[in-house]
Amino acid sequence: MTRVTQARNCPLCEAMCGLLVDADQGAGLAIGARGDGHHPLSRGRVCPKSQAILGLRTDPDRLRRPLRRTGRDFEEIGWDEAIAEACDRLNAIRKADGNDAVGFYFGNPLGHRPNLALYMAALAGALATRQTYWVGPIDQAPRLLSCLLMFGSSVYRPIPDIDRTMCMVIVGANPVVSNGSLVAPGFRRRLDALRSRGGKLIVIDPRRTETAGIADAHLAVRPGSDAALLLAVINVLFAEELVNLGACEGLVKGIGALRDAAAGMPIERTEQVTGIASGDIRELAHTIAAAPSAVVYGRLGACVQQFGSLTNWLMDCINILTGNLDRPGGAMFNHGVPLSTRVDVGTLPLGRWRSRVRGLPEFMGMMPSAVLAEELLARGRGAMRGFVILAGNPVLSNPNGRGIAEGLSRLDFLLSIDIYLNETSRLADLVLPSRDYLEESDYPASTSASMVRHYAKWSPPLFAAADDIPSDAELMVRLAAGLRGVSPDDVEEEMLVRMLDMARARGRPECRGMAEAEMRDALTAAPGGDRLFDIMLRAGPYGDAFGRVEGGLTLDMLKRHPHGIDFGPLQPELPGVLGTAAVIWSGRSLFCSVLRLIDNRSPLASKWAVRDVV
Repeated sequence: MTRVTQARNCPLCEAMCGLLVDADQGAGLAIGARGDGHHPLSRGRVCPKSQAILGLRTDPDRLRRPLRRTGRDFEEIGWDEAIAEACDRLNAIRKADGNDAVGFYFGNPLGHRPNLALYMAALAGALATRQTYWVGPIDQAPRLLSCLLMFGSSVYRPIPDIDRTMCMVIVGANPVVSNGSLVAPGFRRRLDALRSRGGKLIVIDPRRTETAGIADAHLAVRPGSDAALLLAVINVLFAEELVNLGACEGLVKGIGALRDAAAGMPIERTEQVTGIASGDIRELAHTIAAAPSAVVYGRLGACVQQFGSLTNWLMDCINILTGNLDRPGGAMFNHGVPLSTRVDVGTLPLGRWRSRVRGLPEFMGMMPSAVLAEELLARGRGAMRGFVILAGNPVLSNPNGRGIAEGLSRLDFLLSIDIYLNETSRLADLVLPSRDYLEESDYPASTSASMVRHYAKWSPPLFAAADDIPSDAELMVRLAAGLRGVSPDDVEEEMLVRMLDMARARGRPECRGMAEAEMRDALTAAPGGDRLFDIMLRAGPYGDAFGRVEGGLTLDMLKRHPHGIDFGPLQPELPGVLGTAAVIWSGRSLFCSVLRLIDNRSPLASKWAVRDVV
């Protein structure tokens, strides 16, 4: 037995807890997984889901070869044949009816497969379709929208500094069970530490969840009335002169409009709407305003409701009005250890085109998943004839799954990139599997940049890839090349140049204006995801600027720290992270929602209504 132990991240949820994986490399078997006590965030804590990576490796149902439909069944074919057929059939549809005749959908495994997440851009760019969908509208689009409108970016999102706060208000989340989605793993331990240092935990949730069960106060708000409750809290802050902008002083626009809007939601009226006593609403406002540090945080329950975008926006408004945005113990920004791939927004990516059936607006280049079924089923001019699904199961996870299944079944060609035959991929004409997670290198850039501390961790592949399965990066590059009629080397070079350009334009000061040749000479990784991550690390705030900053972070340095490097807690970032001139004022879309919320007798019928976005 060739037994080794490797430190990796658990890829099965956003917490990305640290794992120690025991393996027999000679036999190609993962034989054990346990918590990594040296991981800077999880500190040895893992949940039962972590054990699934052992079974994934040997699951007999897992696909390892491309499958092509033959009537009601499938046959295995080679990779070259499969990729060529996929590109030929998709290109035939696009040549006849245009790029928008092919739809594209991607699921949340991209958040846990870093090479796939990076190189998906090559595939999406090659498809160039406006009929693009993703899983995000199911659980997070309202949060992304409110941050885009308030801060100018859906990438830089305020994160609750739970390790230093003295008062945490949780809206529609149950982190004791979920383990802290997009904040930090080990949430229960962190809540216990909050209580131990004398802090308060307040939960706003219709249900007495496990988190509410350990809270100092539980406000059992009526479902869907969270925004009314938060607006009433803002009313109290203004009426009783409890507003203190703190770090946002001089950065706020539209505060008068917010004060006027909140005046339309007095706590006496809110009591009837929310079921929360006016005295409790007033006490909530006083508690947040008086705490040495406080933060209002929400997740799933704050999103999946009619006023989800408004609820998320009002949570940030409270953090701003009480001086708790961008200060330790409040809501802070994680600029990320690597260079963020955020693109500065000129024209907001919202409503630039609309769905064919109901005319609903795109958001961040994607359509609302709620319209996927009707768009697939609609015939006539502009109808979809082909579709590509990347690591997703929309028949099971999206609204109107039966309609989606029927629409996908009618297509001329459906390509699914998935490791299983599931409710969606069973309908495909061609299924392409990907490598096992333990056969890919791992750098969780997307999730680590949403955590409560700055840290970086890279893991090499634990096993050699089975058979001739291409890597995540190679598969995306080969598909993109076939769709565009260029070579895979051309696509890889374009990815490299794009990342170098971003490093020069947005990297740390020492990178600005560097010669491309100097940057290339510093790189040591082979083409693929690791080379792009090396660029992001070198150009990021802790990087070596391609050799210009002695001792700075590089991929080679991370390789010498298998448990990762902890760069410490979040630091104040305003105004640098802002992509807008000011915060709070978020345009007429959210203020229309305020008016609809207040005047519930005659809801505003506006094309800017937030419910139309999410």
